[in-house]
Amino acid sequence: MLDVENELRRISEMLENSDVAVRKQGLDALRKVPDERIIDVLISVLTDQDNTIRQQATKLLGRFRDKRAIEPLVKLFDDEDKDIRLEAIRMVGILGDKRAIPQLLELLEDENEAIRLAAAFILDKTVNSVTTEAYAGLLNAEDVFSSIDAAKNLVEVADNRGFQHLFKLLKHEDAKVREDAAFALGNIGDKAALEYLLPALKDEEVLVRNNVIYALGEIGDKKAFEALLAFIYDNDEKIRVGAIEALGQLKDERAIDYLLQLSQESSSAIRCAAAYGLDEFKDERAIEILIDLLKGEEAYDAAYALGDIADPRAVEPLLQTLNHENEYVRARVIESLGDIKDARAVEPLIKLLKDNSTRIRSQSAYSLAEIGDTRAIEPVIELLKDGAPSTRYWVVEALEIFGDSRALPQLKVMAQKDTGMLLSGYKIRDAVVKAIEAIQQREKLNQVVTNEL
Repeated sequence: MLDVENELRRISEMLENSDVAVRKQGLDALRKVPDERIIDVLISVLTDQDNTIRQQATKLLGRFRDKRAIEPLVKLFDDEDKDIRLEAIRMVGILGDKRAIPQLLELLEDENEAIRLAAAFILDKTVNSVTTEAYAGLLNAEDVFSSIDAAKNLVEVADNRGFQHLFKLLKHEDAKVREDAAFALGNIGDKAALEYLLPALKDEEVLVRNNVIYALGEIGDKKAFEALLAFIYDNDEKIRVGAIEALGQLKDERAIDYLLQLSQESSSAIRCAAAYGLDEFKDERAIEILIDLLKGEEAYDAAYALGDIADPRAVEPLLQTLNHENEYVRARVIESLGDIKDARAVEPLIKLLKDNSTRIRSQSAYSLAEIGDTRAIEPVIELLKDGAPSTRYWVVEALEIFGDSRALPQLKVMAQKDTGMLLSGYKIRDAVVKAIEAIQQREKLNQVVTNEL
């Protein structure tokens, strides 16, 4: 199960990184976090200097359907990048907020046809509550990517024309269109797509084939077994990794022997994919493979998987990886130790509360709370004095999980004096007040139970 609090902290720090690649990884990870607090984080990312990051953040904002996003999205109507403008218009349409009508009307005079078309469609939706026919009309739009969105909307209202359009786009002349259509069919996850996706495995473009493989895994129909099997020894390693993971998702026991063979290969990426596949069957051999992978290039993914499986056999190997040279790997290892909740990790994690890295200190505090060993309470309370707002935030969250009244005196001082805030604008003081209320509520409940006894 995803640890939302911990994942939000990790992603927020990634989005502050100066490396564009790291910030993109943060946004990709944010897609998997089902929590409304990511809205403020996404809004702050809309000012990122990188066009791709702004576009991804725009798309995610609309998907969460939070009205707080409407004004930031409308501002993007004037963005210098056409694709970002289009994405902002589409996302405003998803929100369906009439506050955007004046700006959408202005876009009807825009010099760009795609912008005019998108604005017209969204106005129809916002003012008149779009019918299936409006979606169907957009299937023939010159902007093919808008037609993909329309097709997905039709699928949502069980209109078969949406499926048929996506099936047709699997043969489109533009490889990016074929790629997006395959990805959309995977997210929809309907087995009806199987007969159209299987032939698309022969597509000449590797990215298209990769998304078709992804879609087959998401659909999870065992009829795709033989087709996927043909790609586990492909010349392209990314294709192999996708096929191996998809094979596991089918949960067809015929895959186990193949996955075991693949787990012996020299490539760490292949061994990691095989371990993920075996874990789909809850095969204990996956643990041994992942432990071995902690020593190589796939250490981060291996640590993540070990935390997800939460087998106590992984504790010692994870503890040995706490000195890894990569800070993100170290943080992931610490998080996994919190997921496993084994007392052997307590003393090593307490030591890490004094680490030079803000990320490591924050993660250690939170993982100690997840483990719940009372030896860690006083050292974690001491970390409330940390100079980094993000660390103080996660320490407060950790103390709320502990629920120990020993934290109340210092938390009450913080509620009056702490002026720090996160990148998203969230005030540390608000987290402190929430923690105080939760701890006091637990005290009252404990007192009631004691009196009844």
